[in-house]
Amino acid sequence: MKPDSCDEHQVVSDSCELPQGSYFHLWPATTVEPGQLAMIETSKGVRLIGRWYPALLGCNWLKQPGRLVMDDHSNCRVLGAVIASEAPPKQITNLPTGEYEQFFESPFPRSLNS
Repeated sequence: MKPDSCDEHQVVSDSCELPQGSYFHLWPATTVEPGQLAMIETSKGVRLIGRWYPALLGCNWLKQPGRLVMDDHSNCRVLGAVIASEAPPKQITNLPTGEYEQFFESPFPRSLNS
């Protein structure tokens, strides 16, 4: 159940647990439970959705299909819990490939890929 004040957003990435084109509500929360689907924002302003596991082995983790994102310096902030919408997914076309997506697709820092 979501509060009435939640904003609705659309998934544009294909590396998210929710299907690309689907809608979700962001429930701003001060506490997101471990393992709960959440949205975080990195220090570079990149927003990611995944299962949030804070303070596990000295790091914060975000689990996405096929990968784990580690934050070992607490450079990210939790924006809130993600609640899937019942609206049918809408096909997304002509998405630009951003510099941030390219960075996160690589398992190595950009300097090692050049």
